[in-house]
Amino acid sequence: MNHRRVRPPKLAKEISEHLVDNGPFESKQKLLMFAAAVGVQLGRRTSFSSSDVAIRWDIFERNNDEAFIYSLAIAETGGLDILSDDHEDSEDFLVYFEEYAHTGLQYLEENVVNSPGDPLDELIGLFMSMEDSEEETPEELEGLTQKDLDVLGL
Repeated sequence: MNHRRVRPPKLAKEISEHLVDNGPFESKQKLLMFAAAVGVQLGRRTSFSSSDVAIRWDIFERNNDEAFIYSLAIAETGGLDILSDDHEDSEDFLVYFEEYAHTGLQYLEENVVNSPGDPLDELIGLFMSMEDSEEETPEELEGLTQKDLDVLGL
């Protein structure tokens, strides 16, 4: 039996009161997945020492989240060793996910929870701002649409 658990940062409890209990996310697990994606988008991980009640790993497995979590560990370590049989009972790979989620939760607290508007509207604004902050078209390729750049692999 697998006793693996994901440790949400203590901050997850406060944020889930706003975004899960009274907001757009169905569960704390879904909030953590979104927060980790935000942390990845921001390009940083934040360690933490105090955690909320741990979430059973099988909840993430049932939602097919393990591929995303494993991918974070592979990207961080630069290899597949983190997923080898030697690491099977290890939870080292979860630390990357938890730290990205912590970064994302901090960002959500600052930009969604502490904002005066509706949380869903604030999340939509967050998407829009992240989309706007993507790299601009290189000067020599101006006039091409994003679709054109995608076809070119740029």
